[in-house]
Amino acid sequence: MMNGCLKCGSCLAVCHAYQHQQFPGPRRLAVEFPRFQEVSAETYICTTCGRCEAVCPAELPLTQAIIRMRGSMFPPTNAGQQKVLELAARTNHAVEIRDYAAPTEGKTLLFPGCVGKGGLAGRPEAVIKLLTAAGAEPYIDPALVCCGSPLAKMGAEEEAERLQNINYPLLAAAEKVVTVCPGCTTTLNKTYGINALHVLEYLEDVSLPFIDGDEVRVYLHHPCHLARGVGPHTMDAARKILERVPGVTILDCGGEEDCCGGGGGVLAAYPREAYDTAARKAKVAVAAGADLIIAPCPFCAVNLRRPKLLPALELSEFLASRLKL
Repeated sequence: MMNGCLKCGSCLAVCHAYQHQQFPGPRRLAVEFPRFQEVSAETYICTTCGRCEAVCPAELPLTQAIIRMRGSMFPPTNAGQQKVLELAARTNHAVEIRDYAAPTEGKTLLFPGCVGKGGLAGRPEAVIKLLTAAGAEPYIDPALVCCGSPLAKMGAEEEAERLQNINYPLLAAAEKVVTVCPGCTTTLNKTYGINALHVLEYLEDVSLPFIDGDEVRVYLHHPCHLARGVGPHTMDAARKILERVPGVTILDCGGEEDCCGGGGGVLAAYPREAYDTAARKAKVAVAAGADLIIAPCPFCAVNLRRPKLLPALELSEFLASRLKL
């Protein structure tokens, strides 16, 4: 990796943390620090958004190199990250979960994700409602736990593997697996080897009955772990589905692909930095005249609503609210 870097600066040009935070940049952390066997706590400011990898002409796995550095520094000393790790050890989830109603048998297994099960965004009830309308016969196995992605991105490889070992037999036995969180989708596909679909991939070609709702101008956020982790086709699907909802106008504001700032454990470790990044994005939506930010990612929705400049909804919750019952 070190010899492959062209030092062209492409990664720095797209790194939001390098441009706006006290962050040395992906090249320094992933390429230069390993050469001198250095580590830096600043690695936790990286949201693992993947834009550096997307533009790297040498196709270097910069994000994975940064995550490996976190593993070499484990355990983190940051209080926010320690809280997440303690919660996962105690509950097998990365957030406090709540009770929710969902079928426990069916044909399509929904992996709801910690943020959804916590009732923060992308709630299981909303996704179940959508999948039911699509004829999927969805269900949730109550024994499912965190996919392990939030822990792996903190460098907690053994803890992530422990959670994966709980989930794998439940997922492998399912006829179909659908997720709502892009981080979960990517982890199930790439780490577990499970063929999981993000809910947008499942719903793209399904005709759903929507009501004639109020007119609303939408800023459609492109979640990093969806658009780059799962694939750019997912954002085409998001737009396609939203355009079928009466009363919805999708604005082309610019900056839709910019990171919200909350991924990669940054919201837990550096909440102020995550807030500032979300606020910059929300201000773009406000200036464009948007009424609402819609994010096809529960975690992005949580962070984008924190500045309180505009309401931010996870896409499946918005779609479920417009379904004709």
